[in-house]
Amino acid sequence: MLHFDSVKKTCIHLIISKWLTVDTCLQTAATAMELDLNILYSKAMALALWEFPRVRNTDAFFALTIDAVDVYLQNDGLNTSQGEFEVFEAGLNWLEDEMESRAEHTMRILQCVRFVDITTFDLRTMLLYPLVRDSMEIQHLLQCILMMKGGIPIANSNTFATQDDDLDTQSGSESLLDNKDKLSLNSYSGCLGGVKSFPYFTMSQNKESFSDKSSQGCVYCVTSPCREHSMNNSPAISLEELNVPVTVSPGSTNSVAKDLTSTLLPIQVFPANTVEAANHLLQLPCRNVPLLPCVVGHMLEETRQNESGTKVSIKSGQPCVFTFDEKKQEVVPLLILSKVTQGPLEPTGYKVTSKGQELFVTGGEYLLGHSNWNRSVWRYNVLREEWGFETSLPFHRRHHSVCVMGDDMYLIGGFGRHRIIMDTVEKYNTVTKIWSSCSSLPSPLYDVACIAHKEYLFVFGQQVHWYQPDQDSWNTSNIATPKKFLNFNCAMSHGHCIYLTGLFTTVLVKFIPFQDTSMESVGDFRFPTVNVCLVGDNIYNFSTDEENDGRLMVEVYDIIRKEFLIVWQSQQREIIDLSNSKHYEEISAEELDEDDYASEVEFD
Repeated sequence: MLHFDSVKKTCIHLIISKWLTVDTCLQTAATAMELDLNILYSKAMALALWEFPRVRNTDAFFALTIDAVDVYLQNDGLNTSQGEFEVFEAGLNWLEDEMESRAEHTMRILQCVRFVDITTFDLRTMLLYPLVRDSMEIQHLLQCILMMKGGIPIANSNTFATQDDDLDTQSGSESLLDNKDKLSLNSYSGCLGGVKSFPYFTMSQNKESFSDKSSQGCVYCVTSPCREHSMNNSPAISLEELNVPVTVSPGSTNSVAKDLTSTLLPIQVFPANTVEAANHLLQLPCRNVPLLPCVVGHMLEETRQNESGTKVSIKSGQPCVFTFDEKKQEVVPLLILSKVTQGPLEPTGYKVTSKGQELFVTGGEYLLGHSNWNRSVWRYNVLREEWGFETSLPFHRRHHSVCVMGDDMYLIGGFGRHRIIMDTVEKYNTVTKIWSSCSSLPSPLYDVACIAHKEYLFVFGQQVHWYQPDQDSWNTSNIATPKKFLNFNCAMSHGHCIYLTGLFTTVLVKFIPFQDTSMESVGDFRFPTVNVCLVGDNIYNFSTDEENDGRLMVEVYDIIRKEFLIVWQSQQREIIDLSNSKHYEEISAEELDEDDYASEVEFD
């Protein structure tokens, strides 16, 4: 049995390292689940979810059963980098691959889409697809969702007293969703599905006008576009765009009816099962790709005496990637950066950069002033848990900045030979493995914050510079930066905004590129922001409380709630150093301008 376990582990390792690819991950996951190989299944599904934009075009995806497609596309961890419309397209492509046998599953495929993240523009596009046009049921569902998101008043047909037999039949029909997917309307805490005291109008027999009757009923979004239905800042839509002719009956004497029709769009009526299905689909939460807040630090070398009095070294002092484990409520080492210390000692000014499921280590100098440089670029694959040599740097570089945009990794500025501050920018394509030179920076810079935001690359020195990859050109923004603000050390893109932190300060600032003329102070962390990262809607600050026996602390700024919180603080001195000192401690005074130092931050 022990021998069998050893062989099984070896086989799993070989499959993960040699066989597991974008083309084989779905097949591998299915086989691993049948054989109860949990580790292999976890690795295969992790690859399939992260590489969804590529996996959805493979033969293995088109060969899936409807149950397998449903499980895959409904997974909360699906990496929809191009938005939820990509899920809709993937599902329709799967249907069209075997149209005759799969057309009946169209509604089930639609239930995989998170409509909360679908724009009204994409919804209008969906209505143009042949599979949608051929089904009145699906058309009504998408039109109902479109109106809800556009802020047009919606009511279900159960609300209306009507003499129309067809409408009665529709309102009493089964739900568009399976029984297991039904959701009580009253369970929704927002405006959808809540029974409220609003006027409604009954349909006349000719279906072309409304009579003036007020009562208590369940009316959706009858007053104004609400927060739930103004998602993605989608613009309001008109009835003309949907070609739905609805009017209020002429001669109506109801004052509320006249007021509604003069200020709002008319209420639209859909079968009750359609409204219920649309309500349910809009309640599905946004996807949440599982990401960990990670920073680079060091395990401190520390010796203690054991019971016999012998001194024992308990930590190696190697550089590590650390993460905050919310379940265990502690900062734990995730990965030892073993390739960093393969030289005579740990280099100064190297950079660790993440790109998807991979880490890259670039640059650094082993002995300052002795021209002993790290030219190797190392890649660590998180999925396979192995290091590999990637390429060599075309130029010596340390204390540079690194920014990832798509498949390209940009190395910006830094120090070169003879401690000369550089203005050069090199681009490395991680797919083609080719280096290319880009236009030089407007001025030499080192250790500056940079970020890929929308289709631009931003660099934050004493001025804000932005780069257009398609034109290979740099521009300088006239946005005002905070006075006496020491170099920005971290830039984070969130929605339309860029958030920034600086060295030796606790201030967090933000601005909207090409719109704001100055940066706005969001607030202050409790401790200086040396190790900061963004995950989802939270900005994490890993810091050390030097005044309290060097205890570690993790602070979070919740962007949505606009709150600073201390989520964890160690109860004793940890043998972890998160000051990132190897990146900064050996920068000489000559390399810093006197004006860079400041004791406080001022804002205009």
